[in-house]
Amino acid sequence: MPDDNKHTERVPINLTEREFLDVCREAGRLDMKPGEFIRFLVRRSMYGSVGMTQACGNSNRGSE
Repeated sequence: MPDDNKHTERVPINLTEREFLDVCREAGRLDMKPGEFIRFLVRRSMYGSVGMTQACGNSNRGSE
């Protein structure tokens, strides 16, 4: 069974400068790193938003 807690698989993507700036802006607004925000969007797209909170995308940042 795949481990859903480890984030080890890399998926390189190419974004336009505008897309990257918008991702960074939204990630900052939600206090996430850009990669965490993109993972949050992917999970929301695949699994829906029922039961999702900001913590779902922030789960491996620890207590800051």
